[in-house]
Amino acid sequence: MSLDALVPGALAWVAVCGLGALGVGAAAYAFDVAASRRAPAVASALWIATLVRLVLPPSIGSPFGLEPAPSALHPAFSAADAAPVTRVLLVLWAAVAFALLVRFAVRVERDRRRFAARVHGRPRRSTLRLAERCARAAGLRRVPRVLVAPSGPATIGLVRPFVGIPRELERADRRDELEAVLLHEFAHVARRDGWRRSAIALVQCVLWFHPCAWIAGRRLAALAEIDCDRRAAAVARGGSDACRTALLSQVARWLDRDTPLAQAFAHPGSVVLARLRALERPARHGRVAAALAFSVALACIGPHVERALSIPPVDELDGCLRKRFAVMAYAASHAPGGAAHGVDE
Repeated sequence: MSLDALVPGALAWVAVCGLGALGVGAAAYAFDVAASRRAPAVASALWIATLVRLVLPPSIGSPFGLEPAPSALHPAFSAADAAPVTRVLLVLWAAVAFALLVRFAVRVERDRRRFAARVHGRPRRSTLRLAERCARAAGLRRVPRVLVAPSGPATIGLVRPFVGIPRELERADRRDELEAVLLHEFAHVARRDGWRRSAIALVQCVLWFHPCAWIAGRRLAALAEIDCDRRAAAVARGGSDACRTALLSQVARWLDRDTPLAQAFAHPGSVVLARLRALERPARHGRVAAALAFSVALACIGPHVERALSIPPVDELDGCLRKRFAVMAYAASHAPGGAAHGVDE
């Protein structure tokens, strides 16, 4: 298949999926603004459905009638005078996507090396025992490796992630705070947030031109922190108070400075403030509601699933496909015990 024949179909694919993602993203944003504090898991499911819609085949319809028919898009994109424009768009997309992929890979490796270079060693035995209890409470079969680093707390790695904590958290008077931090970081491990962030980053790099990819990624990152806080507060001995204390201690060094970070913390849309507000409510994961919302979102974008999965009529096929389908249908209809497929003799 030549490039001139491939690019129009790709542009039609992007147009259909992009419009569908806008519809799902609008519903996710409306729910996020209205009820994300009460049901963050449902908001996360709707944002995930937005990203899924970006990569689904265009044969699956988009919600609210936003899907233009591919047969109507393809002739416009496949016009001969549009070939130079489509080639330029393809080169631009490939260049930006490759640059973003390289930047993401370099940033991940740089952060990993920077964190590993600043590791001060292994924590105390009492911390390791606490980590074992926290791992069991978080539902982990294996206790993640815990290291002491000044840049923590943080979870690093994909296959076998490790958790970094500051040395000052090992003080006896900050035991509850350390437990809350470990439970929060182990919740990231249990959720496999490293793989989730990588998958979202891949979608953002490939579909860098679509705003829903970036908005959904940002909101999913914030909702992941809220969900980990709620999980930690549900099993921590200090409850929500310990989680709030641990969170405030992490940002305390920013509050007394006139910096953009301090201003961002005071902003009504601050993620830290959203996490503090979420800790005021009891933990409700809402997995059943989240699965239902995700299923409904996918069902709303699939009015043409049946058409996509059904065998098309012979009149809609072209060339050799029409001949092959006609021969197969004729043979099936005349086979012993075979059922007719709607082809007249």
